[in-house]
Amino acid sequence: MSGRSPRDARTRVTQLARLAVGLAITAVTLYIVYRDADPRLMLEALGDFNLVMLAPFGLLYAIQLWAKTERWAQLLERGSVSLRILFSSMMVGYTVNTLLPARLGEVARVYLLQKRANVPAGRTLSTIVVERLLDVATVVLILGIALLAVDLPDWMRSSVLLGTGLLVAGLIVLLVIAYLPRRVLTRAQAAAPVLERLPFRGTIESGFALLVEMVRTRRGLWAFAWSLPSWACVVAGTHVILLGFGFDVPIWASMVLVGATTLGMTIPSSPGYVGVFHLLAAEALELFGVAESPAETAALLIHVVSFTPVTLLGLYYLWADGLGSIGGLAQESASIGQPRDTGS
Repeated sequence: MSGRSPRDARTRVTQLARLAVGLAITAVTLYIVYRDADPRLMLEALGDFNLVMLAPFGLLYAIQLWAKTERWAQLLERGSVSLRILFSSMMVGYTVNTLLPARLGEVARVYLLQKRANVPAGRTLSTIVVERLLDVATVVLILGIALLAVDLPDWMRSSVLLGTGLLVAGLIVLLVIAYLPRRVLTRAQAAAPVLERLPFRGTIESGFALLVEMVRTRRGLWAFAWSLPSWACVVAGTHVILLGFGFDVPIWASMVLVGATTLGMTIPSSPGYVGVFHLLAAEALELFGVAESPAETAALLIHVVSFTPVTLLGLYYLWADGLGSIGGLAQESASIGQPRDTGS
């Protein structure tokens, strides 16, 4: 007899609840941004955009994706997985995050490397955790530099402080794991004996092993070196779009916009970060004197050009590599670490 287990049902309810909360936040933020929007003025602003600026934006966008792929290769140990597999898996992961709720894109990346390159789940998951720490570090650095040049509102200053605190805490955890890996795992098992029986205990140990490697061999530092050009291209690409609208704003405006929207992506929202992204982008531009309608239009265009290319690339690789549908991939990815039903 087949059917959903209580665990599957609870997971489904949790996912639906998260989706409902995300959709509610998206609806509220879109209402806040566009409740007084003037469609005529927005169309005028869009019509004034210089399409030629999409060419340098595209070049910067491509460099950014290449740098992110090289960073992931560095974290996994360069040469252990082909750049082609890393790039396509990353694009598919981004697509899952953009089109589906619950942000399963990172889990999809874990699943794809396990399936396509036989990389242990814990190893891939550890690299993604470090990626997030590196992203936080770089974004905090970007906002910190902007903070020296412009007077940011209190909520942005608080975000920089919070991001710095999270970064320091994460680095401390990594260092503890790196230099006391066995003791950390033993203490965790003693505090929660159920860890000993978990089906993904091997995943945890594999992840610990990679974190040890990354810290002790300084691969993490090399990965951070790749983060800098990646995020520099994000800031430069954003500024190119703003220049395309003819906005007379300094580079600090693009740094604040990128920092605010990136940190804002941690807020629950619908797939594609719709609403939250637009609110923060428009608010950041208005800080630098951009009028309301052009700022709202720029927020829309920046979102489209930021998420559409990776989504199309991800859909292409799903088809070209025979990975099936995006929904099927997400479902298979979500089963990582769960015990298999072997029957009776």
